[in-house]
Amino acid sequence: MIIGKNVETLLSALRDAFNRLVNGKQVVGSQTIDVRDNAVSTLTVPAGATEAVMVLERATASEADPYTQAVRWSVTDVVPVTGTYAGLIIGPPDTTKHGMPWNVLVPMTIKGSDALRAFKVVAVAVTGAGTLALKVTYYK
Repeated sequence: MIIGKNVETLLSALRDAFNRLVNGKQVVGSQTIDVRDNAVSTLTVPAGATEAVMVLERATASEADPYTQAVRWSVTDVVPVTGTYAGLIIGPPDTTKHGMPWNVLVPMTIKGSDALRAFKVVAVAVTGAGTLALKVTYYK
């Protein structure tokens, strides 16, 4: 069975090389994280990952407008803090919040293994909001 294993290894190497040629990077993993109010979530970064493409989706549909629920995130030592938040665009900034706002269905890319390991996210309390799912694909 050594021949079979060698062929499998060769095919895997060819797939990786083709993916790098076409996309410039190699997928090394993916995950889905439930994002909830007042609970900080982090990434489980696969070995060798240097970049992640992420998007927030509704895990439970409880509101008509998908853009009314958001999260706060950080890649520093700042822990995102939430609370009731009327909106991300209209009105004065809310200085009681920490971290950066991010809306549902807006893709984001985080680059750098240190930033990936430091990434933290927490949902912002919005009336009628359901659970959010953070979909992540990792690359090297």
